[in-house]
Amino acid sequence: MSRPTRTFIGILSVLPLAGLFVLLGYLFASFIPHMIELDKMGHEVEAMDVLPSIGILLIIVILFGILHLGLLIYFIIHVIQDRTASSGDKVLWVLLLFFFNPLSFPFYWYFRIWNSVSAGEI
Repeated sequence: MSRPTRTFIGILSVLPLAGLFVLLGYLFASFIPHMIELDKMGHEVEAMDVLPSIGILLIIVILFGILHLGLLIYFIIHVIQDRTASSGDKVLWVLLLFFFNPLSFPFYWYFRIWNSVSAGEI
């Protein structure tokens, strides 16, 4: 795998975590204050009040969810096919990727993909 490809995968490995922060930022900076404002005005919150805000939220969730799932599958396949890792390392990485994903994505990329380039391994 070439260095630019590994760099691109590294950037992608950080995006699900960044997406989580974007989602939380949107919820606390835009969506929740909008609902509180509607409630303070004495307006009964209806579906048509929520749908425009939820639409943006759903788009963010779907895009980052697809990216997250794709990276999870890619990294697990990479772990299983990695000839340089011992079976104990493989089990550990699969468990970390499965239970602590998106937090473990950048660590896996750095230790198993990026560092293999530095050591000259494939």
